[in-house]
Amino acid sequence: MEMTGTNENREGIDLTSGKSFGEFIGTSEDGNFVRRRVGEIQFSPSFEKALGEFGKTTLVVFADMTCPDCRAVLPFLGKIGEVNAGIEVVFGEWNAASEGFLQRRLGTGRVPTVLALDASGRLMDGAFIERPLAVHRATAEAASRRDAMLAIGKFRNGGDNDLIEEDLLKVLRGEKNDVLPYLK
Repeated sequence: MEMTGTNENREGIDLTSGKSFGEFIGTSEDGNFVRRRVGEIQFSPSFEKALGEFGKTTLVVFADMTCPDCRAVLPFLGKIGEVNAGIEVVFGEWNAASEGFLQRRLGTGRVPTVLALDASGRLMDGAFIERPLAVHRATAEAASRRDAMLAIGKFRNGGDNDLIEEDLLKVLRGEKNDVLPYLK
């Protein structure tokens, strides 16, 4: 899964421009829910410290406001800029072109997907895809469908915030986070 590249690709998708967090979430019921969750999120001290160590970085997010997994992750992305103004969060348009780009680049076109660009605009390795890796692993290894749904529900209801923090740090550091074996 080679991710190194420029901010623009042969599909013409510019990864450096898009909507801001506020523009993306808007004022719909889902947007207001996410906005409230931003105010409720309490980053762990270690995550906050780690965020402060990053220089200019851009997180490129592909999401859909109707997606429950997106609504679980978006508050973290909205709050990151409050902790470190050097980390810009840009929301790319979710459409057939961006889904195709992600499919070719990552092997899947699921949302939310979070990518990172370094200070020079180079696309770094790694991606957050849909849910934290540990949640993907738990659902794949669950003894029953009920157990898998409980793991997903825990994530969606704020029970795995530490896992979201961990995986977002991996993206910011450009570390691979191979969830593909767990996507079924």
